[in-house]
Amino acid sequence: MLLVMLGGCSLRPGGEPPPPPPRSGDVLIPGDNLWIAVAGEESLSGLFPVRSDGRVWLELIGGIPAAGLALPVFRENLR
Repeated sequence: MLLVMLGGCSLRPGGEPPPPPPRSGDVLIPGDNLWIAVAGEESLSGLFPVRSDGRVWLELIGGIPAAGLALPVFRENLR
C-alpha cells in the first residue's frame, strides 16, 4: 500500500518530519518533492521529486504522472 504523507504527523528515518505538502488547490510541478510511504516497506519509502518530465519515479511501478495534478488527485491515482 502506498501512502502520500500529509503534514508533519509522521517522521522520516532520523526523526525529521516530512516536508509540507503543496497547499490545497495547488498543482504539482517539476521540482516539487513528495514524501511517499510504502506500508511495511521502509526501504521503498522516501522523498520523491516530481521530475522534469512531470513524473514521480517509484521503483516498483515506474513513472507516475504528477505535474499538473492537485495533490489529492495524485494521491488517488497512486493508490
